[in-house]
Amino acid sequence: MRGAISGLLVTLLLLCLLAVTMLWVDIDDRPARMIMDVMGGIGALVAGFVAGRRAEVRGLLHGGLAGLLFTLIVLFIGLAFFGAAFSLWAWLLRLIAGVVLGALGGVVGVNF
Repeated sequence: MRGAISGLLVTLLLLCLLAVTMLWVDIDDRPARMIMDVMGGIGALVAGFVAGRRAEVRGLLHGGLAGLLFTLIVLFIGLAFFGAAFSLWAWLLRLIAGVVLGALGGVVGVNF
């Protein structure tokens, strides 16, 4: 749980930096969306890293679960507050990416 919260905080910080940057730089919607996706991936990595670091064993499992939890929270926040369009394929890809990146972060966290 702490890993997912850490990932959410890092993602929130990165999104705030993007918002401030967008005040001065004109960024179209498509590149901004890609940047937000990368920031979400960084959040999943951080979630996995923190979970793996705390667990000290089975970083792949703990990191993957933290990445899954992080991704589910982000997806449900997007659905609840912003009325994000529901696309099963897009949700599935994000879930897979979140689990894989979280697992990678968990492996690094255990061995770091």
